Amino acid sequence: LGNDPKLVNGGLVYPDEKPQKSKLFRWIYGKNREALDYRRRQKNPYLSSLSLNFIIHKSIFEKVSFNESIPNLRHEDTLFSYSLMKENIQIEHINNPVYHYGMDDFEVAIRKENESLHALKHL
Repeated sequence: LGNDPKLVNGGLVYPDEKPQKSKLFRWIYGKNREALDYRRRQKNPYLSSLSLNFIIHKSIFEKVSFNESIPNLRHEDTLFSYSLMKENIQIEHINNPVYHYGMDDFEVAIRKENESLHALKHL
């Protein structure tokens, strides 16, 4: 990390093998929208940051942490990245992904997307 205030994000990947049909929607979405190469993520570092694989100094995280007061928002990553941007804290994307194996069934994925859209009014 060095001494510069920043967050380092390793990214994620999805398995290459297609999952069962009920999980295919979430797998396709994830491979195309979330599992981006680090060079592509670095072009829009605040828009491409997910919170499942990062490292940050404790002092920065205490200053810019997740807003847990908004129930079931599903936009914690968005708000966290926005807070980092407002505080001029750099996000550096590197090639150190974790695998995402926990894909929801179609019905669950759609329900979560609907909840996410309805929750936008609380931002």
